Amino acid sequence: MDTVAQVSREELLACSDLPDEPLRDPVIMHTYLLGRVHGVLHRLLDWGVRAELGEAGSRPTEIAVDLGALFQLGFDAGLIRMTSAAVDE
Repeated sequence: MDTVAQVSREELLACSDLPDEPLRDPVIMHTYLLGRVHGVLHRLLDWGVRAELGEAGSRPTEIAVDLGALFQLGFDAGLIRMTSAAVDE
């Protein structure tokens, strides 16, 4: 597992208002991840608009790390699954 993504994943869990062991409750994790993805999409839009205007915004690498951490949380919670066909390729 990527160390940067693992640290980011742990930071996401630590700074959240989630109850203990949130990965066990799919409804809580769906809600939390949806909110976080909304924030990431907002940052991507902001970055794109600012880039068009020649201004500095959120860095794409920071956004990519956040997305990676969100996907890891989704996998850990069992909300995202890979089919065996995807694993075999």
